[in-house]
Amino acid sequence: MEATAPSRSSRTSAYPPDWNIQRNDRFLVYEPVDKSASYGAELLVEMREDGAVRDNFRVHVFANGHIQAHFPISRVIDIPQAAGVYAYFQCSAIDVQPPINRLSKHFFDFQAGLQEGSVMLRDANQKPLPEDVERGFVNQLKSDGNIQQAVGASFRWAIGVTTVRTMELVLQALPLPLKFLQPGHDVDSAATLRIRSLDLPMLMGDDSTFEGPIPTLFAHKEDQLLAVLRDDPNRIKRELQRVIGQFLVYEYLPLREARDYAAKLRGSFSRPAFMNGDAPSKA
Repeated sequence: MEATAPSRSSRTSAYPPDWNIQRNDRFLVYEPVDKSASYGAELLVEMREDGAVRDNFRVHVFANGHIQAHFPISRVIDIPQAAGVYAYFQCSAIDVQPPINRLSKHFFDFQAGLQEGSVMLRDANQKPLPEDVERGFVNQLKSDGNIQQAVGASFRWAIGVTTVRTMELVLQALPLPLKFLQPGHDVDSAATLRIRSLDLPMLMGDDSTFEGPIPTLFAHKEDQLLAVLRDDPNRIKRELQRVIGQFLVYEYLPLREARDYAAKLRGSFSRPAFMNGDAPSKA
């Protein structure tokens, strides 16, 4: 397979769910309660005891095995020397997990990844390339000089939502070396090339009562928060929309447009995926 991870299916729950509430000091070191799950993700949200969302959320990705992607590098770097050259990523869950309050990793430079060994070049069968083919391609990569002369790419992993509102883990790219990207590219909503995607199992709302991932909640006093959740579940739903509303259906571009976009930043048409009756506001 060109993009693989251990298999598992998403589950759904009506709202309000059977809440999983954890102590706040476990927010950064949380491990899934369901130890039988081999691959998936959970949305983690810090809450106040009065039911208000605090400043932090994160998506915790877990996998017992490796997450892999194998694709023709010409999808991003379209030069004659890219013919027959494939990029191969083999990652752990921590490698694809977004930072706090983001749904995407920061971009990393493709050429630097080759030098560090985090990215490998292979043929279509995931075998090592002939030395002259690999050298011929690598010698064309260029990140010095001006942007018109640059040959390279930047990649990131992101948590996204499909057009049918299922969750996915996506390898995204822009067809320029990292040094030429602008700060405005390093936001969740940036338009990108869609390279490879994997279904990302998460506990989801059933759509009729709640849209989007059902979070695991963290509070200093779990009992107080649970009482508020039981007394006023609709208020909590409105609060959670501050986080849920940040999940995106990303804008993806063809290669030529992506090159222009990377060279000259414009606004993106990525859009919120889940509304729950309210317009999202930034957490």
